[in-house]
Amino acid sequence: MAQLFFCTLCDQSIPEADLVSFGAQGEGDRAVCPSCLEMVQSEGGGVSKTYVPVSVAALSLSLLSLLASYLIWKDFHRAEKNILESQERFASQVSGQLESRSKSLAESLLQYQNSRALLETQLERARNSMDTLREDGQNRFESLDSSIEALADTTMELESILSRLSRMEGTVSVVEDRQQAHRSIQENLRDELARLSSQIARLEEAAPDQEESSFSPEISALLRKLQDDDPEVRYGALEKLSAFQDPRLLPHLFPLLADPYEFTRFLTAHTFGDWNARPSVPHLIEALLDEIAFVREAAVRSLRRLTGQNFDYDHTGKESEIQAGYQQWKSWWESNGERFLADS
Repeated sequence: MAQLFFCTLCDQSIPEADLVSFGAQGEGDRAVCPSCLEMVQSEGGGVSKTYVPVSVAALSLSLLSLLASYLIWKDFHRAEKNILESQERFASQVSGQLESRSKSLAESLLQYQNSRALLETQLERARNSMDTLREDGQNRFESLDSSIEALADTTMELESILSRLSRMEGTVSVVEDRQQAHRSIQENLRDELARLSSQIARLEEAAPDQEESSFSPEISALLRKLQDDDPEVRYGALEKLSAFQDPRLLPHLFPLLADPYEFTRFLTAHTFGDWNARPSVPHLIEALLDEIAFVREAAVRSLRRLTGQNFDYDHTGKESEIQAGYQQWKSWWESNGERFLADS
């Protein structure tokens, strides 16, 4: 009966005939099959086909060393492959990042160039604006110098005008004082004239003259009412007398231009114009200085109507203007009064 051997490496049974015909090697009941032997020879540099007895421990150690070398080689190969793949991925990532950064840098460079061109344009405009402003400033400074010189001349003129105004104020003050004194005198004269008129009226009532007795009883009664203390009574009597237009009444009406009641003075001045009473002109001239504006207006209207003269007189003007107009009328009457009355 043939002896059965087992492979030390793969535990496969090896017939005894294979130990001779197929080159298997063995020792005792253990051996190495032809397949494992061929693999060992290819990895380990070859083993003699002649049977060499080896111990099981040495053979196991050799196989373990061979297996460890294979595993190390396999791990190294896998690690090398992983490293290569990692390098490829890293290179791809780096390449993508470089490409992205290159594009970003290109865009940034383009923006920088555009910004630089824009800034250069703005800088050029700013320079032009500064040049324009500098020229404009110089022109304005020159204009300001001229204005300052003109202002200095104007200041000197103003000082001269103020000096003249100061002197004029002194003159006006003197004139106003004189006018005030004149007004006071006029009021005193008016009061005195009213008092004398009242006395004359009482004397006339006590001893009426022949002229008054020639008036009708109605006119005589109205003349007596002109001396009444009630201003409304005097005004009513004058209003009725103005309808008669009798020149003989003029001496009785002249004093009414100084009546205390302003409406009586107004109606008297108006009546002289309606009657065309030329003898009333000097009395109307004095009425130009009346303190009431509408009385002065009635007086100047009657004067212009009676004389045909039109001197520069404004009844609403300042007191100095009224005084100047009064002087013109006064001078005219002094020069032409007698001839004027003679022509009537």
